[in-house]
Order: sequence, then structure tokens, then C-alpha cells
Amino acid sequence: MGGRNLIIVEYPDGSSMVYEAPKESEDIEEVTSEVFEMWNLKIRNRDGTVSWMRIYAPTKDGEVIIRTFDNRLRYKVRRSDVKKDTLTRKWME
Repeated sequence: MGGRNLIIVEYPDGSSMVYEAPKESEDIEEVTSEVFEMWNLKIRNRDGTVSWMRIYAPTKDGEVIIRTFDNRLRYKVRRSDVKKDTLTRKWME
């Protein structure tokens, strides 16, 4: 796709969003949530560095697929699997 590093997020309701990653992604290391509407992806890049990307959380439960355009990276996660960022959540209470 012309030098762009795209991440596609497929939601349980059949919708999808396309995000542009800062570098070429190799793997998703972690998915965390500090607020209910957004998830944070910790992405390991092909050059060995790490990037963080914020994506919209699904509106309903079910499997979310996070992948690259060419399916080289494919990661499946459910809302119940997402780690909660307790420090930020405590601050919001």
C-alpha cells in the first residue's frame, strides 16, 4: 500500500477502522484500556522499537481482529482479555 503502515481493526459488529502505524508493525505485544471508549496497543515494530497506538474499543463484546493490510500480523482479542490500566482508572473515579 504505497509505503503506508496500515493497521486494520475488525469489530464484532462487522465494522472496521483503518489506522496508520508510525512504523512497519511486527506484532501486538499488549492491549490495555485506560478509559472504556479507547484501547492502547503496544506494537513491536520490525526494526525492534516499540510504538503505542490508541484505537476505539468495540461497543459490544466479541472477538476483535487487529491485522495488517497483508495479514502478516494478525492478533485476536476480546474485551475481557484487555488489561485495565488501574492507575488511570483510579484517577478518573
